[in-house]
Amino acid sequence: GGKAIFDDIIEKVQSAEMAGIKQAFSKQPLANVKQAINLNNLQPKLLATSAEPVQDSAPTLVNTAQRANQSIQAKKRSTVVTGVQVKKTTTNTQSKRQVRTDVKHQASKEIFQESATHQAFLTTRQVAGQQISKLIEMQANASSHTALKVPAYTATTQSVKAQSVEPRSLAPTAHTPKLSVVSSNEQTDDLVKANKYWAEKSGFKIKGPAGYSYPPLQLKEQFSQPENIIWDTADLVEFAEGDIAKVFGDEYKIIDSYSRRVRLPTTDYLLVSRVTELEATVNEYKKSYMCTEYDIPVDAPFLIDGQIPWSVSVESGQCDLLLISYIGIDFQAKGDRVYRLLDCQLTFLEEMAFGGETLRYEIHIDSYARNGEQLLFFFHYDCYVGDKKVLIMRNGCAGFFTDDELKHGKGVIHNDKDKAEFANAVKT
Repeated sequence: GGKAIFDDIIEKVQSAEMAGIKQAFSKQPLANVKQAINLNNLQPKLLATSAEPVQDSAPTLVNTAQRANQSIQAKKRSTVVTGVQVKKTTTNTQSKRQVRTDVKHQASKEIFQESATHQAFLTTRQVAGQQISKLIEMQANASSHTALKVPAYTATTQSVKAQSVEPRSLAPTAHTPKLSVVSSNEQTDDLVKANKYWAEKSGFKIKGPAGYSYPPLQLKEQFSQPENIIWDTADLVEFAEGDIAKVFGDEYKIIDSYSRRVRLPTTDYLLVSRVTELEATVNEYKKSYMCTEYDIPVDAPFLIDGQIPWSVSVESGQCDLLLISYIGIDFQAKGDRVYRLLDCQLTFLEEMAFGGETLRYEIHIDSYARNGEQLLFFFHYDCYVGDKKVLIMRNGCAGFFTDDELKHGKGVIHNDKDKAEFANAVKT
């Protein structure tokens, strides 16, 4: 992140600091390079194969893996790429790799040594991986053939002749681990049998696709049926899309002449079905209260396994907009100021509601504050499904701002305490 160093230098090229740097270096010309690096000397060091015959008739697992690895390397390394252009390796009649040793310069020697060391590390790691793979295969064969009498798990290896590997200190017995290599078809068949055996032995039955076919959720509409409704869904749609005077009365008719006013979201984002309680007075900025309900459709597109996402449950408490509008904020804003939610804290107490249930929100405006023409109000709500409280929102803060104020807003500003907490935060 941040500007590039080059851009920073360009910006400060006329500064006194840069002038001092240029003055210091102007009197110190760089010395010429005495001798360039010869790239032809950058030949990576390769492992030399041993020409001595193996005397042991029962080779160990390590020696077998090393010889197989060297044989593979001899076939694959006709061209070696290490980041620089190198020549192909050559072999003599005894199949010994010839490595150039006429490295003359110190820089070339260092690069030569680093390349050889890295190549030795890669080779050692490859051999170790092959050894571990074979040991695991031996363990699987030993466990399956001797103790459990079930088909063995066999690792996928290169196609080589089947052979047995016997420990030096143990005489061959019926329980000696055998390293076997099978064809892909036999391996697949054995794997299926072994899976069935382990499933039956552990009590876990493999049911197949039909065994995990769950019936669709049977969601039933069990919406709330309140006795008193102040505004129903049709009224709320009118408030969101039409005239405020048709909902709140002729007293609010002047607000419909303004270019902008507080509205609820509409269509799929209108997450309220009715208003059942209201305790507020027009043009009196004091503690106020509103109760709303939202009937969750059983076929709502946002349901996940029949439940609403947390974001929908939070947004469904959107009628702080309706409450502050009823109090009369637009009589003062006159279309010049618009609503913005600034902060809130949410706590989920239970699982999310299901389609067919009703969310009930008890919304309270607690206090107000003015900063010049700006009005802030502070509120909270409790969310219920039936008599069960499932979500609470605390320390809600919203306000009304002009376009210019929003344009020059600085967003979230971190104080020293915030910065210290971020610096010392530990991920869990």
